[in-house]
Amino acid sequence: MSNGTFLPLTSAQLDFKVSAGKLERNTVWLDWTFPHDSIVVEVSLKKEPALRKSITIWVKKKDEQLDAPVNDSLLQQINNRPKSSTKKKGKN
Repeated sequence: MSNGTFLPLTSAQLDFKVSAGKLERNTVWLDWTFPHDSIVVEVSLKKEPALRKSITIWVKKKDEQLDAPVNDSLLQQINNRPKSSTKKKGKN
């Protein structure tokens, strides 16, 4: 705005397009078998479509959380660890 402030734009003023996948609100959903390394998101003003911005978003291919131990196995590891032989000092 002319006074130095700005107002956020919403989907009422902007048109979003993605090169692949399905766009829902602020999330791009891709199939697990998505073969490419990136997608392109393009945003343009509805009132002035020539004014546009595009950005490439790189797709993370491996989910490290799938390799992480689940809660049950963590609890089992804690319960099965050897007991330490150190004794706590008592209060004097």
